[in-house]
Amino acid sequence: MFSIGDIITLKWTGHKGVRADLTNTKAIILKINKKRMIVKTTNETLNILPEQTLEHFKANNYWIKKDKEELSK
Repeated sequence: MFSIGDIITLKWTGHKGVRADLTNTKAIILKINKKRMIVKTTNETLNILPEQTLEHFKANNYWIKKDKEELSK
């Protein structure tokens, strides 16, 4: 889903990594580890979870809605 060099939008989830004031800030992916990724905003470098991105939320939200639609049929 993500690759190095992608530009993502940060989303605060209450976990370590993304502070509330950084929500909707654009960042570029520098490195991807097993569970976390290193991203750089204009001012700082962060070590975040993929779940702390708006793109991850939107992708999973789509599939959750699709699954609910299938169950209700």
